[in-house]
Amino acid sequence: EPISQGLLFRATAVGFMVVNLLPFRIGELARPWLLSRETDIRGTAALGTIVLERAIDFTALAVIGSFVMFAHQDTLPNWVRSAALVFATLSCIPLGLAVLLRRDESAILRVAKSVLGYAPSGVSERGSYVVEQLSAGLNSLKSGRDGLWILFYTVLIWAVVFPLPYTCLLYTSDAADEY
Repeated sequence: EPISQGLLFRATAVGFMVVNLLPFRIGELARPWLLSRETDIRGTAALGTIVLERAIDFTALAVIGSFVMFAHQDTLPNWVRSAALVFATLSCIPLGLAVLLRRDESAILRVAKSVLGYAPSGVSERGSYVVEQLSAGLNSLKSGRDGLWILFYTVLIWAVVFPLPYTCLLYTSDAADEY
């Protein structure tokens, strides 16, 4: 069901405020908690969208890091290149799992339940419930069009919005040094 933009903005603003005030990025948990309090959405389902958001961000950073590593590959030691390859691979795993979960939810849920079957019964039941709710949070991605919009905004944020102030500062400081 649709959620008002005002409620989403308020939850995001409160979440970012808590991120800035409390340690360990606890604000990431404040957003789904607030949404679950004010809507019929379960907190774990809302948490699924945040997990997806972080997976996309990690993958974007890994891609950007790969471009930087490729541009400076001659000047970097081998251990840095190896560590970056491991990081890039590991950062793509959560996004890959989210894509698989979205494409074939029942198969991933069966695998998760079979893996959780080795845990004690209380942990197994709770874990299965959490995986189902996280999967429900991914239902907001209904089509490939939604994925393209997410890709567009991710590129816009990570390749334009974040580096722009630093790029302007670099060019400004170079110009100031000439005077």
